[in-house]
Amino acid sequence: MSTMDMSSTMTESGNPANTIYVGNLDQRVTEAMLHEISSTVGTVASVKIISVRKHNNYGAVNYGFVEFVDPKDAEGAIQVMNGKRVFEH
Repeated sequence: MSTMDMSSTMTESGNPANTIYVGNLDQRVTEAMLHEISSTVGTVASVKIISVRKHNNYGAVNYGFVEFVDPKDAEGAIQVMNGKRVFEH
């Protein structure tokens, strides 16, 4: 069972960006699912999931990025969704 780890990215000016990093994603989570989950917090501009195969053949490490239209929604997503479980098993 995994929980989502979320953090914001920063622009070069040091202001919060519209894009958040989402780590520790279960392998079953799709971009469509992450979009739907994130849309409960604000308007989502785009979603991208990256899957990196582990060298020890124990599966993959999945993480992604969610871009919100409004930077306030990105910050709200971190507050609301960080540590949430997508699947119970």
